[in-house]
Parts: sequence; structure tokens; C-alpha cells
Amino acid sequence: MKTTRVLIVAVLITLFVAGSIGPASAEGEEMVVPLGSFSINPPSEGQRSAVQFPHSLHFDYACKQCHHKWKGDEPIVGCMTQGCHDLAQLPKKEAAEKADPSLKARYFKNAFHKQCIGCHRKIKLENKKLEMTKAGLEGRLPAPGPTGCNGCHLPE
Repeated sequence: MKTTRVLIVAVLITLFVAGSIGPASAEGEEMVVPLGSFSINPPSEGQRSAVQFPHSLHFDYACKQCHHKWKGDEPIVGCMTQGCHDLAQLPKKEAAEKADPSLKARYFKNAFHKQCIGCHRKIKLENKKLEMTKAGLEGRLPAPGPTGCNGCHLPE
């Protein structure tokens, strides 16, 4: 009985210490994961409204599903930083074909729509397949998220 208590206390202390250390960045700072929602703003005026992104609703997914260039040991930078999805306008077709083929992916709108809507559609399709099996499903199916414009871009 006494050994069990000591073991439980040791495990709790280990979990507390390991949890308080957290992954560190190159400068020795602790990385912080945003909780709740935050706003994703288009890079230029005249576009659709900003999107309120419920980050905490996406914690069941691997970080690298969205942060595909993240190595895991440095702070995550915004998707619209230089060289990632930083183009505010899609280059003309001729220019894009002659230049770098990755320009389409660098256009922020293409990147977000492909990633976000693509994932939401995939979840919706998987849910439909599960419902069609008529299997005894336990609990609720994951919410697929919006796939239409007004689901993300709320009217101002």
C-alpha cells in the first residue's frame, strides 16, 4: 500500500515536471499554443471578411496537418509569412506557368481553401460512409466544419 502511494506520487511529480518544461524554441523560450479562437485576416483590403478560426476545436488533429513546414522544435510562424502562403493575388496564368509552379499554393486563398475546405469535406464524406454502414456507432461523429463561404466568412 505504501509502495503504491510512493509510486503514484512519483508519477504525479514526473508528469508535473515534464508538463511544465514544454518544448522550447531556439532562444530557450517556451512555445505557446493559442487556445480558443483567433482571427485569420486576408492580406489585402476588398477581400472577404476575416475568418474566426476555432483553434481549440482542431486539437484532435496533428499540428503538422496544417503547419506542414513546422519542424516541431521552433515557434510556428503565420501561414502568410514570406515564402509560405504570402501571395495576396494569384499571378496571371501565363506568368504562373512560366515561373515557379508552386505559385498557386503560395496564393493564400488557394492554400486555406484547399486545406480547410478539403479537410472538412473529407470528414463529411467519412461521416456519411460511417452512417451508411448502419453500424452501432458509439458517441457522436466529428463535426465536419463549414464548406461554404458564409460558414467561415461571416457577414460584417
